[in-house]
Amino acid sequence: MNGNKRPVSVTLLGIFVLVAGIVSPVSIIPILLSPGYAEGASRILKETGQNPYTTIISGLLLVISGLGILKGFSWGRILLLAFWPFRIAALAFIGTSFFLVPNIVGGTVAYLIFIVILFAPDASAYFRRQRSTTASGEDIED
Repeated sequence: MNGNKRPVSVTLLGIFVLVAGIVSPVSIIPILLSPGYAEGASRILKETGQNPYTTIISGLLLVISGLGILKGFSWGRILLLAFWPFRIAALAFIGTSFFLVPNIVGGTVAYLIFIVILFAPDASAYFRRQRSTTASGEDIED
């Protein structure tokens, strides 16, 4: 890898996180706008493990971390890895027991994949180089 080129795995993960952060809050809009929201929507949101407030906050944090990852900021990967366990817990325990195991297992597997991708040698070098690049675009000697 030469220059400040972003590894493909980091690019794909950053895009995935960014899209998930956008889709997650957008997915509850039809429920919130549905006729009879007061009667049925709270049941639907509970059964699917979605809470409008946590979903919007979660989506915002995913968008921020995805942008940070794509821009090469190390805080983007730290934010994702610090926040993800809370997302797993919220998804697993807000919903019904039907969603408990898939959310915990799927979220944990995703978390482990995130760690492997974001701390692989080429990704670590990318984040380190991005940090050492000045605003003028020149590399700072380490």
